[in-house]
Amino acid sequence: MKTFLHQACVLGGFYFIISKILGRIPCVITSWVEWIMVFMLIVALMVLVYQKSFPVIKGFVQKYPKISNYVTALGVVAYFSFFFGFIPGAIDGYFAARAEINKTLYVSQFVTYLPIFTTLYWVVFWASIIMATYLSFVRNLIYKSGNK
Repeated sequence: MKTFLHQACVLGGFYFIISKILGRIPCVITSWVEWIMVFMLIVALMVLVYQKSFPVIKGFVQKYPKISNYVTALGVVAYFSFFFGFIPGAIDGYFAARAEINKTLYVSQFVTYLPIFTTLYWVVFWASIIMATYLSFVRNLIYKSGNK
């Protein structure tokens, strides 16, 4: 299970990095590429569920352990933003669309939680980067000095 979660976070980290780069390019084509990437991420995660391991990702993690810690940390941030940002936003959008169709007034409660979500997003981001730095550099220094 540990290998599965690590590889899923590495996939999410690659998605996070590429989507942030593509998000800076204002073009219709990049928005389509981002949707294709989302689809590819979902397919890759489903394949990972059945195979339990990707040899390419396993090779990347073994060859570049320090970089893979940071990519994994960014994957944690990507999944956090998906589960606590996109899913509640989609549910809220559904209720808003239903109210629009029924010609009723809908007051979103999701908007009141956006400042809290933004704060939590940055806390998770920096905590994961600090944890990746600890795993990549500080832990090795501690073990080399003999202070376990």
